[in-house]
Amino acid sequence: MKVNQNFIVLDTETGGFNPEQNLLTQIGFIILDGFSLQEKYRYNSYIYPYDEQHYITKDAANLTGITMDKLKKEGKPLKVVLEEISNIWKGFKVSYYLPVFVGHNFSFDQMYLEYVFDYVYGKNTGRNGVCKMYDFVLKSSIDTMVWARQKFINDEVANFKLETIGEHLGIQNASAHDAFADVEQTADIFKYFVSCLRSEGMGGIQTIQRKEMPFQF
Repeated sequence: MKVNQNFIVLDTETGGFNPEQNLLTQIGFIILDGFSLQEKYRYNSYIYPYDEQHYITKDAANLTGITMDKLKKEGKPLKVVLEEISNIWKGFKVSYYLPVFVGHNFSFDQMYLEYVFDYVYGKNTGRNGVCKMYDFVLKSSIDTMVWARQKFINDEVANFKLETIGEHLGIQNASAHDAFADVEQTADIFKYFVSCLRSEGMGGIQTIQRKEMPFQF
């Protein structure tokens, strides 16, 4: 039985590399239809600092261009953002199938998302005694960096950074380290890999096993 399980292609920007000290400063995502991969929804928001204990490092501000002043002018409170995205994700559940996260080097983003949901709602407050975020989206995710490592095994690329993979595939990003620009590039890279899977079978992405995927292509 085919299930039209939606994909949430997501990226974040942060105030550093420690979620307990640095801010989640921006979140953006595009929701793709599980069959057609057509865009169904897009969201982008800056996040206003949520207490005085969190800060943006100078290196992060230089990399992303996101400063505290920018967040004060354009950001929304963290709790408001989490309420907004939770309600959006909830609306893209199909039957009992939750949407699936897609990202590049996604473990980093997932770590930050889990932290902010725990910070706002409390740890293990979800229906299954885990992070509340997983009430709305599947815990298993797709990482296009992992897929790239499986696809390009003959030194076709210098490294597996998002911009390098995008350049190799002719998928440009005019504003790297902006969450939404990165989302758009990741979505196109994801579509490329899904096309490989659908047209070439498992030879399209070398060693990934379908039985390891809790979703369908």
